[in-house]
This record gives sequence, C-alpha cells and structure tokens, in this order.
Amino acid sequence: AGVINIDKERDRLQKKVDKATLELDNVTKTLANKNFVERAPKEVINQKYERKAELESEKEKISVNLRMLD
Repeated sequence: AGVINIDKERDRLQKKVDKATLELDNVTKTLANKNFVERAPKEVINQKYERKAELESEKEKISVNLRMLD
C-alpha cells in the first residue's frame, strides 16, 4: 500500500461532494416541479426519489471521510 497524499485525497473527495450536490439539487428541483410530478409515470417518480436518497447517503459518507482528513 502506498502513502496517501492528504491534499489530493481531500480535493478528490470534495469534487465528489460537489458532483453529488449538483445532481442532488437537480433531482430535488425535478421533484419540486408540479408539472413533472403530475405527468411523469409513477415508476419514474419513484426512481427519482430513490436516486435522491442514494445521493444524500453518498454525500454524507463522503463528507464524513472529508472530516476525518481535517
């Protein structure tokens, strides 16, 4: 096993948090759109809610790892 460069790892994790945050914002906006919710098939809406939960969990796990590096 090699030595971890903490700064590089912090940057990598921060990029993952930023990406998850951006996607989470998009999913949240989609679910807040009444036209989408009224017209989309229930299956698609459920997939969006599942993705939202996955992103929230992923973001939290990455944030915990980031805090451990501080």
